[in-house]
Amino acid sequence: MKIAFTVKKQHIRLFLHYLFEELPDGSLRVTRETEAGKLLTCFVRYADRPIREEPTEGTIMLRLPRCKGLDTAPGHFLHYTAEDIHRLNDLLEVIYHLDMDRYYLKGIRKGYQQKDVIESYIVSRKLTSLFSDNETIKKRQYREELRAFEEQVEQLFQKAWSRNQRIECEPEKYLQK
Repeated sequence: MKIAFTVKKQHIRLFLHYLFEELPDGSLRVTRETEAGKLLTCFVRYADRPIREEPTEGTIMLRLPRCKGLDTAPGHFLHYTAEDIHRLNDLLEVIYHLDMDRYYLKGIRKGYQQKDVIESYIVSRKLTSLFSDNETIKKRQYREELRAFEEQVEQLFQKAWSRNQRIECEPEKYLQK
């Protein structure tokens, strides 16, 4: 069972090639062993007639697995609506970022340098065409670390302000005699 899927971002397309086996005809064999595979099978729609879709540069063919969720798929034409494609692209990007963050944190905890962790992630996920975007990934990680640091600073300021109010406040002034 084949279905066309348009992936808007190159790094997500490459990530899908990491997740799923590429078949000789260029399509990807989707399995439900990953979150991405489950998402791709859950959003499938059926039609009685072929749906005319214009292939773009980002269109890839997916070969879906036989599973309970797609029991009635044989004999129908499979497709994704435009809204489904948009949702799937967003969800796949979330999965990609979660995978990258998990890998990054594990690498940093083991004592590797940021550069080495990011390069290892790119190579391990077969995203080698993103080596030129290595700086972009570093900047993203830096912004996330900076945001977390700023949140911690804000929490410390709030704690200090609260304690200061309790220490400096002179309740005698406000008590009426």
